[in-house]
Amino acid sequence: MVCSLLAQGVAASAPEITPELAPDLFSQVKEILSERCLSCHNTDSKQLNGGNLSLETYADILKGGNSGSSLTPKHPAQSLLYTALTLPESERLAMPPAGRFKRVPKAEIETIKQWIAQGAVWPEGETIHAHKSTPSGDSIDPAEMELVLKIREKILSQASNIQDSESKHSESYTDRIENVRATLKMIPIPKGSVQLKGTEPDDVFTAHLNSFWMAEKEISWDLYQPFMEPKIVRNKDGYPQDDSEVEKGDIILAQPSEPYHAMSFGMGVRRHPAIAMTQHAANKYCQWLSWQTGHFYRLPTEAEWEYAARAGMTTSAPENVEASAWYNDNSNGSYQRLGKKQPNAWGLYDMLGNVMEWTLDGFVRHRKHALGGMDEVSNPWIRATGPYPHVCKGGHWNADLSELTYSGRTPSSPQWKISDPQSPKSIWYHTSIMWIGFRPVRPTEVPSAEDMYRYWNSGVAYD
Repeated sequence: MVCSLLAQGVAASAPEITPELAPDLFSQVKEILSERCLSCHNTDSKQLNGGNLSLETYADILKGGNSGSSLTPKHPAQSLLYTALTLPESERLAMPPAGRFKRVPKAEIETIKQWIAQGAVWPEGETIHAHKSTPSGDSIDPAEMELVLKIREKILSQASNIQDSESKHSESYTDRIENVRATLKMIPIPKGSVQLKGTEPDDVFTAHLNSFWMAEKEISWDLYQPFMEPKIVRNKDGYPQDDSEVEKGDIILAQPSEPYHAMSFGMGVRRHPAIAMTQHAANKYCQWLSWQTGHFYRLPTEAEWEYAARAGMTTSAPENVEASAWYNDNSNGSYQRLGKKQPNAWGLYDMLGNVMEWTLDGFVRHRKHALGGMDEVSNPWIRATGPYPHVCKGGHWNADLSELTYSGRTPSSPQWKISDPQSPKSIWYHTSIMWIGFRPVRPTEVPSAEDMYRYWNSGVAYD
């Protein structure tokens, strides 16, 4: 049975829905609204927009929000439910809000238009609910997974990635990106173990780690700018405004939207560390780098970072930190060119000082408890359940000497975006800090497509 506008208490002058109109499009529209809209536009959500619009029931849609009714059956051009999806991102009523979610595909927008044009048939008593996703981000975006599969196929097509990777692991190597003069040197980190100690007395456990390669130096502007400043006009979510702008033969990856000012803050670019990117941006750089080089790259876990930084050391910091690290007493108020200080025993530069570095892990106070309370753990990774906080390691150029320790842990914070003029805040830049960077790792084994997806999408993009 199909409800009419009169049954919903709507003025008699509105077009009436008749039973003759078969609800053949409703099931499709229900899926679209559940997937794209209901996570925000429901009566219980704390994320309801300023108009307090719910789309759960027919009465809700007809009532609308502060901007009035969202639906005029048979008239798509008079229905915000449709027109808001077609507006430019810069428009106030555009849906979804700029920079928060991916734009709704054109095919789905057309389905909503046709449904409205047919009379917006809605079965009586039907209520729509948002698709549920787990807080740990276990749901998978099919479009994003399609990209991951293409990148993995390219990686596997290079025989060197799947043959003798472990036996060749003792060798460093240099990766190159097409049309980029700078190169990426990767250092072999041997298989081994590290004891991790937290601030709580009982937060002590041993992490056993597989071998991997780690970047000799932090990612420089020379390597980051080709990713950060692609010559394609992009939406706030990093996807091109016009897919046809992508060069033939390439794939469409999310890359940063244009920053509002120079992110180097005037401290130097060539051979200096790239800074002020979000953890999401660092993850997406690793995805982009993997596509560019045909080698799988990701951020290090916290355990991998500390193990590599220590290079066999059991003390809290090197005996002579001055010789290997830039901090507030010797940095002259700025980050410094990469590789000017002494490397650690495994050949890694600037693991302490210069810029603090992102890891994959979500920040928790008691890691051992979060990992099941075991005394020994293999390849631990505490996956994030929200956009903040993530673990940052190593101290930086403006830190006190006491902050430059292997075990030190700094949680990321939304305050790192406080000067961002955008609303909502950018998913790509931390505009209020000048000391966060990163360096990628490459495991000896190519992970599954699902694991690749988890690594590259571990940091929840939106605040």
